[in-house]
Amino acid sequence: MAPDHGLHLNREQQAARRVYHRELVKALRRVAKGSEWRVVQDSLFKEQDGWLVCCRPEVGIVEAVTRLVVTLKPMALDPLFWDVMGLADNHQQPLSFRVTGAWVCPALEQSSPVLPELADPQQMAAACLQQAQQCGAAIVSGANLEDFAAGCLQQSADQSGLIASAVMALVLLDQRDAALAVCREAAERFESGGFVLQQRPFVDVAGEWLAAGRTQA
Repeated sequence: MAPDHGLHLNREQQAARRVYHRELVKALRRVAKGSEWRVVQDSLFKEQDGWLVCCRPEVGIVEAVTRLVVTLKPMALDPLFWDVMGLADNHQQPLSFRVTGAWVCPALEQSSPVLPELADPQQMAAACLQQAQQCGAAIVSGANLEDFAAGCLQQSADQSGLIASAVMALVLLDQRDAALAVCREAAERFESGGFVLQQRPFVDVAGEWLAAGRTQA
């Protein structure tokens, strides 16, 4: 439905890309009905084997490329984060909140394959769903907390909130000394860990929680 990959689009073509994205999101909601996937905003998501999988079609605006950005995080991550930060009310939020909420641990990007574009948004949405099913199953089957924590630390330079994800994963692994070290090292670099609550950075709150030897609620 669009020019070749890599070609920068003019203003009219970019406007058409925005329309295509809106129609694709609408179509996603239709094709996901009756499946194990749900849709919030522009993302497919589901819980599988203790992991939250999210697949978001990313329609390029300046270039004619659509990718499916696949992310993953442990289901146990956010409840622990809320307990540490004193946000117990968030336990009552629906699963979709873990995808779109402000006070949730960032998920770790796993892949972002380029999808062949189809002119019909309905057909493209069906292709996205099929790709999500394939990617989700493959990624979850090989997922583990150790790799998740390591990946979060590796990518935290580009996304500070992944420090929080890494710390919580290390706590879940019962590696509390390592989690505390991450908090202290981040604090020394004047990094917040992606969150500040009542003028207190996450790394300070979590560091005190860990140093006090508090256990998971």
